[in-house]
Amino acid sequence: MSTIAFVPIISVDRLAQPVHLKLFSGRPRIYWSLQALSRSGRADRVVVYTNDDRVEDAVLDFGLAAVEIIRTEIRNPDEALSAFLKEVGLPEGDLLLTAPTASLFLSERQLDFVISELQPDCYPVLSDIRMLLTDVDGVLTDAGMYYGESGEELKKFNTRDGMAFKMLRERGLKIGIITGEDTEIVARRARKLGVDHLYQGILDKLPVVNGICAQEGIELSQVAYVGDDIGDLTALSAVGFAACPSTAEPAVKRVAHYLCERGGGEGCVREVAELILAALDRKSD
Repeated sequence: MSTIAFVPIISVDRLAQPVHLKLFSGRPRIYWSLQALSRSGRADRVVVYTNDDRVEDAVLDFGLAAVEIIRTEIRNPDEALSAFLKEVGLPEGDLLLTAPTASLFLSERQLDFVISELQPDCYPVLSDIRMLLTDVDGVLTDAGMYYGESGEELKKFNTRDGMAFKMLRERGLKIGIITGEDTEIVARRARKLGVDHLYQGILDKLPVVNGICAQEGIELSQVAYVGDDIGDLTALSAVGFAACPSTAEPAVKRVAHYLCERGGGEGCVREVAELILAALDRKSD
């Protein structure tokens, strides 16, 4: 499934300057909406649908990633969406988001929230989850690296995530940690949490996920994985339920089934655990 942000800019009067090109803080108004859409990473495509050469030239000058232009000859703004769908179509399962065209204060956080609200119902998948796997840095921690005066490395974990592991294990789910780092801090934390599987120093995580599944007799479709960076992409793309913190990299947000409201180290794993537990409760009712 991919997400398309649809940005229609139709000029009725070709002689008048489009309001979207009027300057705000030194940039055309449309720039600020497109910048937020581009930086958010939640849209695979940002489509500017316009009939105006001036708009096309301005957008090209912005040089923003993932932003493309589709020209049209229509001059009625009310017909833009239906014309776009007729000309281009929308693949089954794709999500179309009609974005504000000249919002000066559109934020990446707002876009994340809106798109998350439009995510499909995940309960059927969540009710079959039998194992939760997670990364460490940027998920169980805030991705910060702290050092004491003697040079020892420190990490800050969230106790709510620890309780999430406990709740899931009490319901019979397996728990695992797979991380690219290799530290005694993580080993101690894993022992305290009583995780079933701990793998450190792992750069290619999918083979490890496959190995754990084979060992436990669990299908990939029954695995929930929480990751935040590009090292998690292969695992996230393969499991039944892929989740990421709100602070994840844009590339990760694009493949995740669920974008957490909480960031890394802020209880995002607890958030995912509560979704799984709610689905299990619904299934048992």
